[in-house]
Amino acid sequence: MNLTLEEFDEDFEFNLNKNKEIVSLMNLPLIKALFLIFYIIVFVLCVFGNSLVLLCIIGNRSMRTVTNFFLANLAIADLLVGIFCVCQNAVHFALFAHGTWPFGKLLCHLYIYILHLIPNSSAGILILLSVERFIAVLRPMLVQHLMTKSVLILCTLLVWTLSILMNIPYLIAVQYMDLYNPEIGQHYGICTRHHLIWWDINILQLVSTVNLIVWYILPLTLLFSIYATIGLVLIKTTEDDSVVRTSQAYRNLSTAAPPQQLSNSSNSTLMTRQSIDSELSCEARAGLNRRAGSYSGGNNGRRRTLPKIELVDSRRRVIRLCAVIVLAFALFSLPRYIYLTWSVWREANAPRCLNCLSALIQPTTFLLMFFASAINPILYAFLSQRFRAAIKDTFSFGKSQAKQKEQMLQLLRSHRLSTQLERDVFGEPIQQATRTMSCTSLQQPINVVK
Repeated sequence: MNLTLEEFDEDFEFNLNKNKEIVSLMNLPLIKALFLIFYIIVFVLCVFGNSLVLLCIIGNRSMRTVTNFFLANLAIADLLVGIFCVCQNAVHFALFAHGTWPFGKLLCHLYIYILHLIPNSSAGILILLSVERFIAVLRPMLVQHLMTKSVLILCTLLVWTLSILMNIPYLIAVQYMDLYNPEIGQHYGICTRHHLIWWDINILQLVSTVNLIVWYILPLTLLFSIYATIGLVLIKTTEDDSVVRTSQAYRNLSTAAPPQQLSNSSNSTLMTRQSIDSELSCEARAGLNRRAGSYSGGNNGRRRTLPKIELVDSRRRVIRLCAVIVLAFALFSLPRYIYLTWSVWREANAPRCLNCLSALIQPTTFLLMFFASAINPILYAFLSQRFRAAIKDTFSFGKSQAKQKEQMLQLLRSHRLSTQLERDVFGEPIQQATRTMSCTSLQQPINVVK
């Protein structure tokens, strides 16, 4: 295998070291300060945010679901970005002289390898997550049978293994150089890559193109199809549930006690319409909503559960979260994929402008890619009520459990006392009496004045 050395644009100043008058925009104090601020924000969100996500999923049994299993793997990938890439990238571009690498050879290899590995792993995990949601919506009874623990572990290991193997050429192509600057009398390191030429084939060009297709274009095409199908199914399900609810309300009225006969048929029609309106109004007052999952219908005030509506709402919330995560990955990873592909296909010795705005493109694409890993915990906090509750429980530790037990005991004691008072004073539960009183208009005949 014939290796030819070629420094990439990770080290602008090393490539153009002979021209001392050129100063990179990344070395200007204002631009350097702005980039450092963004790097710090991304690092905090990436490391502490994803660590909190893992802590919530591991520490709460109710969070150990199939969906959260994939989200935990995604958090692990994002955490690796924060640990091995964000700070190193900040030092590489903004903290010291542009292109300087002070961390040595080992971290140089890990840095470049993980930079190319994690986006591929994230794309694969998002596919698994979306396929699981797809099955849960279209064939909900099959989820428990298909998504077993062994299947989850096998699929996740397959994604990580493929990502690791397909990016090995980047690990081999890492080039660390220890250079000496006679003007200041110090050594400094350069962390870059070199081309791998095998049988006149540029391996990095081949790998970067394959990664773009396999880990970005094809996954996004598949994910778009999955969520488009899920959206259509949920829309149809919502419309069907709306029809079922309305039909059930009228059906409840038809099975109720018939109203007194009136002498005039038009008056009877008027009475029936008023009864229907009163029935629907009573149902609304009794709490006909999707979160409650139940409503009161009929002249006996029976409570009818609506588990299907509640299930659809729950699925819709989870799918909305997954879709937003996929969208964030697609938007924030695209600039880096484009720049990486261009960097390996461009002319090797093409001149590069250090004091032009184009010099800011590469660190900006890195920041956007890192932000894709940092934004996920924020999405969980804003779009998932369960994650917010899990975060509160995690920070409160055992206090919340003790408080919940105390509240449950107080609730049981008050319930027993109120039940006894209802029986002694009213002879029936207050809830039943209130429901009966609120729906009296449905059970009494309507006297129409002629």
